[in-house]
Amino acid sequence: MLRGTGYERTSSDRQCTEIDVQLPRGYALSLYVRRHEWTDPYLIERGAMVDVEIGDPAFDRAFLIEAAPAQIARVLLDDSVRRLLARHPAVSLTTESLDGRSVVRLSVLTWLSHDALAAAIDVLAGLSARLRDAYAAVDASALRDTGSPYRPQLDDAQVDAQRAALAREVAVVARLRSMR
Repeated sequence: MLRGTGYERTSSDRQCTEIDVQLPRGYALSLYVRRHEWTDPYLIERGAMVDVEIGDPAFDRAFLIEAAPAQIARVLLDDSVRRLLARHPAVSLTTESLDGRSVVRLSVLTWLSHDALAAAIDVLAGLSARLRDAYAAVDASALRDTGSPYRPQLDDAQVDAQRAALAREVAVVARLRSMR
Protein backbone atom coordinates (compact mmCIF):
# COMPACT_ATOMS: atom_id res chain seq x y z
CA MET A 1 0.00 0.00 0.00
CA LEU A 2 1.27 3.44 -0.92
CA ARG A 3 0.24 6.55 0.99
CA GLY A 4 1.26 10.16 1.08
CA THR A 5 2.94 10.06 -2.29
CA GLY A 6 3.34 13.36 -4.04
CA TYR A 7 4.21 16.95 -3.54
CA GLU A 8 3.77 19.05 -0.49
CA ARG A 9 4.59 22.61 0.46
CA THR A 10 6.31 23.07 3.80
CA SER A 11 5.72 25.96 6.15
CA SER A 12 8.80 27.70 4.77
CA ASP A 13 7.34 27.35 1.25
CA ARG A 14 10.11 25.00 0.17
CA GLN A 15 9.50 22.28 -2.33
CA CYS A 16 9.41 18.84 -0.76
CA THR A 17 8.51 15.32 -1.86
CA GLU A 18 7.49 12.67 0.63
CA ILE A 19 6.79 9.06 -0.27
CA ASP A 20 5.37 6.58 2.24
CA VAL A 21 5.40 2.84 1.55
CA GLN A 22 3.72 0.50 3.99
CA LEU A 23 5.85 -2.17 5.65
CA PRO A 24 4.62 -5.69 6.36
CA ARG A 25 3.11 -6.16 9.82
CA GLY A 26 4.98 -8.03 12.52
CA TYR A 27 8.55 -7.06 11.68
CA ALA A 28 10.34 -4.71 14.06
CA LEU A 29 12.31 -2.03 12.22
CA SER A 30 13.62 1.42 13.00
CA LEU A 31 15.31 3.47 10.28
CA TYR A 32 16.65 6.99 10.38
CA VAL A 33 19.02 7.66 7.50
CA ARG A 34 20.21 11.13 6.51
CA ARG A 35 23.39 12.92 5.57
CA HIS A 36 25.82 13.41 8.44
CA GLU A 37 25.66 16.69 10.36
CA TRP A 38 28.54 18.27 12.22
CA THR A 39 27.10 17.30 15.65
CA ASP A 40 26.80 13.58 14.85
CA PRO A 41 30.30 12.49 15.98
CA TYR A 42 29.73 14.08 19.39
CA LEU A 43 26.33 12.39 19.84
CA ILE A 44 27.66 9.03 18.64
CA GLU A 45 30.65 9.27 20.99
CA ARG A 46 28.32 10.06 23.94
CA GLY A 47 26.10 7.08 23.09
CA ALA A 48 23.12 9.32 22.36
CA MET A 49 23.04 8.20 18.73
CA VAL A 50 23.83 5.00 16.85
CA ASP A 51 25.57 4.96 13.47
CA VAL A 52 25.46 1.56 11.77
CA GLU A 53 28.13 0.83 9.18
CA ILE A 54 26.71 -1.13 6.27
CA GLY A 55 29.94 -1.93 4.46
CA ASP A 56 29.88 0.77 1.77
CA PRO A 57 32.69 3.12 2.90
CA ALA A 58 31.58 6.13 0.81
CA PHE A 59 27.97 5.81 1.96
CA ASP A 60 28.98 5.17 5.58
CA ARG A 61 31.08 8.36 5.58
CA ALA A 62 28.34 10.50 4.01
CA PHE A 63 25.26 9.20 5.84
CA LEU A 64 24.11 8.67 9.38
CA ILE A 65 22.44 5.26 9.54
CA GLU A 66 20.63 4.99 12.83
CA ALA A 67 18.90 1.68 12.31
CA ALA A 68 17.81 -1.42 14.13
CA PRO A 69 18.06 -4.30 13.78
CA ALA A 70 21.43 -3.52 12.21
CA GLN A 71 21.70 -6.83 10.36
CA ILE A 72 18.27 -6.28 8.80
CA ALA A 73 19.13 -2.68 7.85
CA ARG A 74 22.28 -3.87 6.07
CA VAL A 75 20.09 -6.06 3.83
CA LEU A 76 17.43 -3.39 3.24
CA LEU A 77 19.86 -0.58 2.39
CA ASP A 78 21.01 -2.21 -0.83
CA ASP A 79 22.66 -0.50 -3.82
CA SER A 80 19.36 0.81 -5.20
CA VAL A 81 18.41 2.48 -1.90
CA ARG A 82 21.89 3.93 -1.41
CA ARG A 83 21.96 5.33 -4.96
CA LEU A 84 18.52 6.91 -4.44
CA LEU A 85 19.64 8.62 -1.24
CA ALA A 86 23.02 9.69 -2.65
CA ARG A 87 21.33 11.51 -5.55
CA HIS A 88 19.91 14.18 -3.26
CA PRO A 89 21.69 16.67 -1.00
CA ALA A 90 18.78 16.99 1.44
CA VAL A 91 17.16 13.59 1.94
CA SER A 92 16.05 11.27 4.72
CA LEU A 93 14.70 7.76 4.98
CA THR A 94 12.76 6.98 8.15
CA THR A 95 10.27 4.54 9.59
CA GLU A 96 7.10 6.20 10.82
CA SER A 97 3.74 5.19 12.22
CA LEU A 98 0.85 6.21 9.99
CA ASP A 99 -2.73 5.29 10.91
CA GLY A 100 -1.44 2.48 13.13
CA ARG A 101 0.74 0.97 10.41
CA SER A 102 4.50 1.19 9.95
CA VAL A 103 5.72 2.90 6.81
CA VAL A 104 9.09 3.73 5.38
CA ARG A 105 9.18 7.42 4.42
CA LEU A 106 11.48 9.03 1.89
CA SER A 107 11.68 12.83 2.28
CA VAL A 108 13.49 14.83 -0.36
CA LEU A 109 13.81 18.61 -0.13
CA THR A 110 12.84 19.16 -3.75
CA TRP A 111 10.06 18.17 -6.09
CA LEU A 112 10.83 14.99 -7.95
CA SER A 113 9.97 14.65 -11.60
CA HIS A 114 7.38 12.06 -12.58
CA ASP A 115 10.09 9.59 -13.67
CA ALA A 116 12.20 10.15 -10.54
CA LEU A 117 9.09 9.76 -8.38
CA ALA A 118 8.16 6.47 -10.06
CA ALA A 119 11.74 5.18 -9.67
CA ALA A 120 11.80 6.16 -5.97
CA ILE A 121 8.48 4.38 -5.36
CA ASP A 122 9.89 1.22 -7.00
CA VAL A 123 13.00 1.36 -4.80
CA LEU A 124 10.95 1.80 -1.61
CA ALA A 125 8.51 -0.94 -2.60
CA GLY A 126 11.51 -3.23 -3.10
CA LEU A 127 12.81 -2.31 0.36
CA SER A 128 9.44 -3.17 1.89
CA ALA A 129 9.30 -6.47 0.02
CA ARG A 130 12.80 -7.45 1.23
CA LEU A 131 11.87 -7.00 4.90
CA ARG A 132 10.21 -10.43 5.19
CA ASP A 133 13.08 -12.13 3.37
CA ALA A 134 15.66 -10.43 5.60
CA TYR A 135 13.88 -11.66 8.72
CA ALA A 136 13.50 -15.15 7.21
CA ALA A 137 17.26 -15.30 6.63
CA VAL A 138 17.94 -14.25 10.24
CA ASP A 139 15.43 -16.84 11.49
CA ALA A 140 17.03 -19.55 9.32
CA SER A 141 20.44 -18.79 10.79
CA ALA A 142 19.04 -19.41 14.29
CA LEU A 143 17.55 -22.83 13.48
CA ARG A 144 19.47 -25.76 14.93
CA ASP A 145 19.44 -29.36 13.74
CA THR A 146 18.91 -31.49 16.84
CA GLY A 147 18.02 -34.78 15.18
CA SER A 148 20.15 -37.66 14.07
CA PRO A 149 21.68 -37.79 10.58
CA TYR A 150 18.92 -40.19 9.56
CA ARG A 151 16.08 -38.31 11.13
CA PRO A 152 16.78 -34.55 11.14
CA GLN A 153 14.72 -32.42 13.46
CA LEU A 154 14.90 -28.64 13.57
CA ASP A 155 14.78 -26.80 16.89
CA ASP A 156 13.41 -23.28 16.57
CA ALA A 157 13.82 -22.26 20.22
CA GLN A 158 16.67 -19.95 19.24
CA VAL A 159 14.45 -18.21 16.66
CA ASP A 160 12.22 -16.79 19.41
CA ALA A 161 15.27 -15.66 21.40
CA GLN A 162 16.75 -14.05 18.30
CA ARG A 163 13.49 -12.24 17.48
CA ALA A 164 13.31 -10.93 21.06
CA ALA A 165 16.90 -9.65 20.80
CA LEU A 166 16.08 -7.88 17.51
CA ALA A 167 13.00 -6.28 19.08
CA ARG A 168 15.11 -5.07 22.03
CA GLU A 169 17.62 -3.54 19.59
CA VAL A 170 14.79 -1.65 17.87
CA ALA A 171 13.48 -0.43 21.24
CA VAL A 172 16.93 0.90 22.23
CA VAL A 173 17.29 2.87 18.99
CA ALA A 174 13.72 4.18 19.24
CA ARG A 175 14.39 5.33 22.81
CA LEU A 176 17.59 7.13 21.72
CA ARG A 177 15.70 8.93 18.95
CA SER A 178 12.89 9.98 21.27
CA MET A 179 15.36 11.39 23.82
CA ARG A 180 16.90 13.80 21.29
